[in-house]
Amino acid sequence: MLEILSAIIFVFLRMLSVVFPPLPGFVFDLIGIAVFGKWLGLVLGEIGVMLGACLAFFIARKYRERLVKKFTPLSSLNKWVEKLSGKEQFFSLLILRLSTSMFFDVINYAAGLTKIKFSRFFWASFLGSLPSMFLFYYFGGTAKQLGLGYFIGFIALSLLLAWLFVRKARKW
Repeated sequence: MLEILSAIIFVFLRMLSVVFPPLPGFVFDLIGIAVFGKWLGLVLGEIGVMLGACLAFFIARKYRERLVKKFTPLSSLNKWVEKLSGKEQFFSLLILRLSTSMFFDVINYAAGLTKIKFSRFFWASFLGSLPSMFLFYYFGGTAKQLGLGYFIGFIALSLLLAWLFVRKARKW
């Protein structure tokens, strides 16, 4: 019973980290690796990510800019909306997902402000998020299996890369 409850809590927290962009999702992924291992952690993490993506999409679709601006800056959001507009929305979204996983949360809201069909949004988001999630959970889980020192090194490397990305993103 405790395992099921912990999995539900994890999925919920991972979902929240997508809906509220300031919450760093990779921190929850590290917890998922530590608690559930690489394979179950990956499945639960991806479920949480997709639930969060869908929720953010529908928040943007229903409440538009007036509520979305409370979750993410409109200036960066408008940039992504422009990239998602047009006939090739599925492939544009898929390419954005594959190449900009750090902007995953903002792109969910941006997609909700476009006319993309939900089914296209869902599949592009799923197919685009899975490779980076797989790599993170695979290498994180492998580091955990190799021992505590390796896992701590993986955590330190993840934190360093996130810090460098945030520094770079502020300049954009």
